Amino acid sequence: MSWKAVFENPRAQKRMVKYQVWTYDVWGNERDGFEVNDRYKQGTVEIEAVLEHYNVGTPHASSSYNVTDEAVIKALKSEGYISKNIRKSSIGIDGEPEYSLYIEYTPTARPEMELQNLEPEKLTP
Repeated sequence: MSWKAVFENPRAQKRMVKYQVWTYDVWGNERDGFEVNDRYKQGTVEIEAVLEHYNVGTPHASSSYNVTDEAVIKALKSEGYISKNIRKSSIGIDGEPEYSLYIEYTPTARPEMELQNLEPEKLTP
């Protein structure tokens, strides 16, 4: 697909990317800290990735698809992996969308789950 087609076609601006969901067996507590003892393979979740453009108008211009925290939380809620009532401010998301995202419950810093990208090629235009 040409760059012109990407910019002119709104459908080319978004893609769904599949992630494997792993939940954690966590030891510890808020005072002493937490440690992931084991992880368990669950199902998959599809997360919307949006095309973003960087350094537009310069010789270093580039584009890539990226998943936002909002898109991750929306997908996890819709598939029942997290409560529909949980606030965005209670969820921390770290990692690289091309590989894995790590989800934690921010009030206690307790690790909750990992999302492993099954389709990293979809993040490249």
